[in-house]
Amino acid sequence: MLRVFLVFALVAIGYQAAHAEVLEMNRAGPTCDPHLLTCTVIAQITGEISETTVTQLKGLIDRTRRKAEASKSFFSFLAVELNSPGGSVDAAMAIGRIVRENEAGAFVNRGAICLSSCVLALAGGSFRSFEGKIGIHRPYLPVPSGDVSAESVKAAYQRTLQEVRAYLREMNVVEGLADAMLRIDPENIRLLSEEELANYGLTPADPIAQEKYDLQVAKSNGLDRQEYMRRKALAESRCGGPTSMGSNCYRSILKNGLPPPSQPIDFSQFGRPAD
Repeated sequence: MLRVFLVFALVAIGYQAAHAEVLEMNRAGPTCDPHLLTCTVIAQITGEISETTVTQLKGLIDRTRRKAEASKSFFSFLAVELNSPGGSVDAAMAIGRIVRENEAGAFVNRGAICLSSCVLALAGGSFRSFEGKIGIHRPYLPVPSGDVSAESVKAAYQRTLQEVRAYLREMNVVEGLADAMLRIDPENIRLLSEEELANYGLTPADPIAQEKYDLQVAKSNGLDRQEYMRRKALAESRCGGPTSMGSNCYRSILKNGLPPPSQPIDFSQFGRPAD
């Protein structure tokens, strides 16, 4: 059942955050690792999204890419972590396009929010997480310098609606999300459930990105699609689900088609001879 929430605390956060801040996160280790010859970026965006946010994100990515080129290292923009009450629709779509161009993830971590236009940035993720609060409402129009009329307001909203619909199609997300946003007053916020997110096409993985990944992994392991899907299902069931991707257990099953043999426990570390 659809529910509309008046979430005054979350709206207040949006008014307090005048400008977004783009921070570089180091959860994946050093930005540039000379031993692995890799330079990776995880960016965190907090506060209200604006054109300045886009400039900051581009600057962070470009600086790291230049470091990678100078050290002959591999560069990868891994993900953007979102914690924003929204802001500029155009800027949010620009961020989403940057994320998708780099095949990066877009995450809303536990305790974070992604409201209004921030959802458009989230849509750009090739891979997504939804641990925080995600909500929609109608975007604000800037106050015009000239007269305000019903015709001018309608024309402005029609332009915005068309642009957002086109963007959502580009991101393989259901266009109906744009219509749903338009129906919610800016003073209200409708928090989206997991089921609603899935119905709008905001799934943990973009279908095109997931298909590309599956084909690349199947090819690199010399597997046809049927055998790859069998091994993938086996790996997820034996190794801890989709989040176990990349573990030794997961890679072993993809390579050999069988679960890795169980290893005897070495009790010597506890002061007892191994069996």
